[in-house]
Amino acid sequence: MVLPNYNQAAQFDGMQNVKEMYRVGAWKVYTPWGPNGTGSTTSTTPTPASR
Repeated sequence: MVLPNYNQAAQFDGMQNVKEMYRVGAWKVYTPWGPNGTGSTTSTTPTPASR
């Protein structure tokens, strides 16, 4: 699991290692949570985070 809001540099390094080891071509993203209590969607309206 990648946690981009926690120790971002280490998370990206881990993603790079997985990419190289397993030849990952894409990442699946779950966007219901954001650092300010909102998530992202394909729309421009912020979504309340699930708690």
